[in-house]
Amino acid sequence: MREALGIFVVSDRGEAKIDLDLHHTSQYAKLVIAIMKRKDPEKAEQLVSCAFGLFSERGIAGVNMDAIAAKAGVTKGSLYWHFNSKKDVILAACLHYYRTWRQNMSEELRQEISPIRRLERAIRFSVRSCLLDEKNRVFTMEILTLSLYDREVRNSWAQFYDTARAHFCALVDQAVAVGEMETDNVAETVNFMLCSMEGIKQQALFEPQICSRSNEEIICRRLMESLIDSSRQLAS
Repeated sequence: MREALGIFVVSDRGEAKIDLDLHHTSQYAKLVIAIMKRKDPEKAEQLVSCAFGLFSERGIAGVNMDAIAAKAGVTKGSLYWHFNSKKDVILAACLHYYRTWRQNMSEELRQEISPIRRLERAIRFSVRSCLLDEKNRVFTMEILTLSLYDREVRNSWAQFYDTARAHFCALVDQAVAVGEMETDNVAETVNFMLCSMEGIKQQALFEPQICSRSNEEIICRRLMESLIDSSRQLAS
């Protein structure tokens, strides 16, 4: 079992726990703690939000600290007061994406009781957030590309991916427990669905129209069908 570090972050949306997998990296966890302890966390979040937008529009390689400062309307010195390097900003932007995904996912499922409906809503939210939202889709592809060469970024993404996978595994477990799904291997069932989603994201590089709003229903339906079909095959 992997050791995890739970960090509670207090914001205007309440208190939220971020679990960091220490199997991946302790330096990433230290960065998270440092960001949360800034003298002006709201300003740091504003800077990260600006950087996130620029990374999505121009690519990470096409953005420097000067551009981030200009976009945020602050001096370069002010930006460096919050972050020591562009690398720190990139990791903070990753955290911004991960935290936003988790908070919004939690809100999306808050009112739903039925396990299978919770699973359907989770898939629909992920499709909207990870595939149909162009900024999010481009940013995550940038991070995946950077992960090929940067261990820290790769570790931060692996931590988020593990968290997302565990979330979907828990939803499938709940559906299985009440007889709405059947599978002997929850992890493999979820892995198949997540791989399908990543495949759609990569295909959108060459065929961006497949991630248009008009295709939301068919993407959600096919991902749900793939989840159910793979669970049946693994159970047989």
